[in-house]
Formats: sequence, structure tokens, C-alpha cells
Amino acid sequence: AWITRANAGFDFKLPVTGMHSFDGGYGAAGSSYSKFPKINNFIEQNAKLGYIYKGPMGLSGRLSDTFLFTRDPAFSEQTGERQQRWQNGIDAALNYSPEGGRLVFGVTGNHTAHKYTGSDQAPLLNRYEQMVGAKAGYKIQPKTTVWLGYRRGIVHYTADGRNAANTASIISGDKNNKSHYFEGIV
Repeated sequence: AWITRANAGFDFKLPVTGMHSFDGGYGAAGSSYSKFPKINNFIEQNAKLGYIYKGPMGLSGRLSDTFLFTRDPAFSEQTGERQQRWQNGIDAALNYSPEGGRLVFGVTGNHTAHKYTGSDQAPLLNRYEQMVGAKAGYKIQPKTTVWLGYRRGIVHYTADGRNAANTASIISGDKNNKSHYFEGIV
């Protein structure tokens, strides 16, 4: 199928003081398919809002919320049909990078909820994702830092669909996914 995609939106940054600022935006993207347009055509929407802190002695942080209304790709790894869903994610980060110092540190965390709508499979697909982590770095040049980090993640499927009697034969074993990430960044 030929796919035509049109995007529109805006971003903003609002400095309040030298230490505090806000940013955010809204976007919409329409997808038009030449084959099966009734099933495939869709308008995706997203909105974001963030707070940024740049404090004294190299302390900085960010808190943001992102909302997305979308549809999964056809025949994805989760389902053979296009499933509508919304997701809402909250992210937080705190970094310490002292002026003139070589060592830098940071911690991050996020929580994302995925909620499927209008589907019999929604109870099976609804989930929460959480990830927390820490990183440490060494400045080899004023604007170049080598980082090592660790993040721990979990995907938790909601209990309402997982405990239903009609899904017991479909799902067995641990219903959550736990992961460890080690990373190095230059």
C-alpha cells in the first residue's frame, strides 16, 4: 500500500528565571493508506510538558509528562489487528556535574501506562512500564564525557485481564518482564 503521512504541530520553551523553565508541545500526524483505508487511516496525537531546573554548583533536573494517542502497526508482534491505545509517561532526571570537576553523576526514572481501547484483547495488552537507573561519568574534555550506567526495568501487565478465566489457557508463567541494562556512552 502507498502510505501518505502529514505532520503538524508546535513546540515551545518558556524561560521563567535563569534556573527554571518550561517546555512542551503538541503534534498530530495523519496516515492515509491506499489499501484498506477504512481500517488503516488514523490520526495520531501527542502532547508533552516539561519542567527544567538548572541550579547552582552543577545540579540540574528535568520532570516531564508525555501523552500519546496512537494505533499499533498492523500485524505487530502483539496482535494481528491495529489496536488503538493511549499512553502516558512521566520521566524524571537529576544530574550533578560540578563546575571544574571531572566526575559527574545522574539518576533517572520513568513510569509509562499503556491503555488499549475498543478491543477484546485490551485486558491482555494493557500494561505499565517502569525504569530506574543511575549513571556516573568522567569528563575527558569540557564538553565530552564518558558515561557508564545501569537501569532496571519492569513491564507489568494489568491484573484484570491476566486473572480472567478465559485467558488462563493463553497465558502461563510469569506475567511481568524484568530487565537489566548496562550502558556505556561517549
